[in-house]
Amino acid sequence: MSTESITSSDVVFFFGAGASAPFNIPTMKKLVIDFETELEEGASSEKRIYQEIKNALVDRLERPVDIEAIFTVIDGIIDYSTERLGFLSLYSAPELNVPDKSKTLTCRSLRMTFKKFISAECCIPTDSFSLIGEVYHDFLIDSRLN
Repeated sequence: MSTESITSSDVVFFFGAGASAPFNIPTMKKLVIDFETELEEGASSEKRIYQEIKNALVDRLERPVDIEAIFTVIDGIIDYSTERLGFLSLYSAPELNVPDKSKTLTCRSLRMTFKKFISAECCIPTDSFSLIGEVYHDFLIDSRLN
Protein backbone atom coordinates (compact mmCIF):
# COMPACT_ATOMS: atom_id res chain seq x y z
CA MET A 1 0.00 0.00 0.00
CA SER A 2 1.48 3.33 -1.01
CA THR A 3 1.44 6.25 1.41
CA GLU A 4 -0.78 8.21 -1.01
CA SER A 5 -3.62 5.69 -0.58
CA ILE A 6 -3.56 5.56 3.23
CA THR A 7 -6.58 7.20 4.85
CA SER A 8 -7.38 7.85 8.48
CA SER A 9 -9.70 4.82 8.48
CA ASP A 10 -6.67 2.64 7.63
CA VAL A 11 -4.78 3.68 10.76
CA VAL A 12 -5.15 2.26 14.25
CA PHE A 13 -3.24 3.65 17.23
CA PHE A 14 -2.43 1.50 20.24
CA PHE A 15 -1.24 3.41 23.28
CA GLY A 16 0.03 1.71 26.39
CA ALA A 17 0.74 2.73 29.91
CA GLY A 18 2.65 5.95 30.10
CA ALA A 19 1.42 7.45 26.81
CA SER A 20 -0.13 10.36 28.70
CA ALA A 21 2.74 10.82 31.17
CA PRO A 22 4.38 13.68 29.20
CA PHE A 23 1.17 15.68 29.79
CA ASN A 24 1.23 15.17 33.57
CA ILE A 25 -1.79 12.87 33.54
CA PRO A 26 -1.41 10.45 36.44
CA THR A 27 -1.03 6.70 36.02
CA MET A 28 -4.00 4.48 36.90
CA LYS A 29 -2.35 3.54 40.20
CA LYS A 30 -1.90 7.22 41.07
CA LEU A 31 -5.48 8.01 39.97
CA VAL A 32 -6.84 5.42 42.39
CA ILE A 33 -4.75 6.81 45.25
CA ASP A 34 -5.83 10.38 44.40
CA PHE A 35 -9.50 9.36 44.08
CA GLU A 36 -9.45 7.62 47.45
CA THR A 37 -7.85 10.74 48.94
CA GLU A 38 -10.62 12.84 47.38
CA LEU A 39 -13.22 10.53 48.94
CA GLU A 40 -11.68 11.24 52.35
CA GLU A 41 -12.65 14.89 51.86
CA GLY A 42 -16.06 14.24 50.28
CA ALA A 43 -19.38 12.73 51.31
CA SER A 44 -19.01 10.17 54.09
CA SER A 45 -21.71 7.95 52.58
CA GLU A 46 -19.73 7.68 49.31
CA LYS A 47 -16.54 6.84 51.19
CA ARG A 48 -18.37 4.24 53.32
CA ILE A 49 -19.91 2.41 50.34
CA TYR A 50 -16.68 2.53 48.34
CA GLN A 51 -14.73 1.00 51.25
CA GLU A 52 -17.49 -1.53 51.99
CA ILE A 53 -17.41 -2.79 48.41
CA LYS A 54 -13.61 -2.74 48.18
CA ASN A 55 -13.21 -4.62 51.48
CA ALA A 56 -15.85 -7.23 50.57
CA LEU A 57 -14.16 -7.95 47.23
CA VAL A 58 -10.70 -8.17 48.82
CA ASP A 59 -12.03 -10.51 51.53
CA ARG A 60 -13.84 -12.79 49.06
CA LEU A 61 -11.14 -12.83 46.39
CA GLU A 62 -8.27 -12.84 48.90
CA ARG A 63 -6.26 -10.43 46.77
CA PRO A 64 -6.18 -6.71 45.99
CA VAL A 65 -8.83 -5.43 43.56
CA ASP A 66 -8.69 -2.64 41.03
CA ILE A 67 -11.04 0.31 40.73
CA GLU A 68 -12.75 -1.28 37.72
CA ALA A 69 -13.91 -4.19 39.91
CA ILE A 70 -15.26 -1.77 42.51
CA PHE A 71 -17.18 0.26 39.93
CA THR A 72 -18.52 -2.92 38.31
CA VAL A 73 -20.23 -3.60 41.64
CA ILE A 74 -21.38 0.03 41.92
CA ASP A 75 -22.89 -0.14 38.42
CA GLY A 76 -24.54 -3.44 39.39
CA ILE A 77 -26.11 -1.81 42.44
CA ILE A 78 -27.40 1.07 40.34
CA ASP A 79 -28.86 -1.28 37.68
CA TYR A 80 -29.77 -4.09 40.09
CA SER A 81 -32.02 -6.97 39.11
CA THR A 82 -31.99 -10.52 40.42
CA GLU A 83 -31.83 -11.95 36.89
CA ARG A 84 -28.54 -10.18 36.20
CA LEU A 85 -26.83 -12.00 39.07
CA GLY A 86 -26.79 -15.33 37.25
CA PHE A 87 -27.93 -18.69 38.51
CA LEU A 88 -24.68 -19.63 40.27
CA SER A 89 -24.79 -16.43 42.30
CA LEU A 90 -28.42 -17.02 43.20
CA TYR A 91 -27.64 -20.57 44.25
CA SER A 92 -24.42 -19.72 46.12
CA ALA A 93 -25.64 -16.68 48.03
CA PRO A 94 -27.55 -17.93 51.08
CA GLU A 95 -28.90 -14.41 51.53
CA LEU A 96 -29.12 -11.85 48.76
CA ASN A 97 -27.76 -8.45 49.64
CA VAL A 98 -30.44 -6.47 47.79
CA PRO A 99 -29.47 -2.80 47.64
CA ASP A 100 -31.93 -0.37 49.17
CA LYS A 101 -32.87 2.97 47.60
CA SER A 102 -30.42 4.88 49.80
CA LYS A 103 -27.48 2.71 48.72
CA THR A 104 -28.51 3.05 45.07
CA LEU A 105 -28.67 6.84 45.34
CA THR A 106 -25.27 6.96 47.05
CA CYS A 107 -23.80 4.73 44.34
CA ARG A 108 -25.19 7.06 41.67
CA SER A 109 -23.57 9.99 43.48
CA LEU A 110 -20.30 8.07 43.86
CA ARG A 111 -20.25 7.20 40.15
CA MET A 112 -20.81 10.87 39.28
CA THR A 113 -18.03 11.91 41.68
CA PHE A 114 -15.71 9.42 39.98
CA LYS A 115 -16.64 10.61 36.46
CA LYS A 116 -15.99 14.23 37.41
CA PHE A 117 -12.71 13.26 39.06
CA ILE A 118 -11.50 11.30 36.00
CA SER A 119 -12.60 14.08 33.66
CA ALA A 120 -10.67 16.66 35.67
CA GLU A 121 -7.56 14.50 36.12
CA CYS A 122 -7.27 13.03 32.62
CA CYS A 123 -7.62 16.09 30.41
CA ILE A 124 -4.51 17.38 28.73
CA PRO A 125 -4.03 20.91 30.03
CA THR A 126 -4.53 23.50 27.28
CA ASP A 127 -1.01 24.82 27.78
CA SER A 128 0.31 21.31 26.96
CA PHE A 129 -1.40 20.99 23.56
CA SER A 130 1.77 22.12 21.81
CA LEU A 131 3.60 19.18 23.41
CA ILE A 132 1.47 16.65 21.52
CA GLY A 133 3.31 17.33 18.28
CA GLU A 134 6.68 17.36 19.99
CA VAL A 135 6.14 14.16 21.97
CA TYR A 136 4.57 12.12 19.19
CA HIS A 137 6.19 13.72 16.13
CA ASP A 138 8.15 10.63 15.11
CA PHE A 139 5.15 8.42 15.70
CA LEU A 140 2.67 10.56 13.78
CA ILE A 141 4.84 11.71 10.88
CA ASP A 142 6.29 9.11 8.55
CA SER A 143 9.96 9.97 8.05
CA ARG A 144 9.69 8.91 4.38
CA LEU A 145 7.39 11.89 3.79
CA ASN A 146 9.99 14.43 4.98
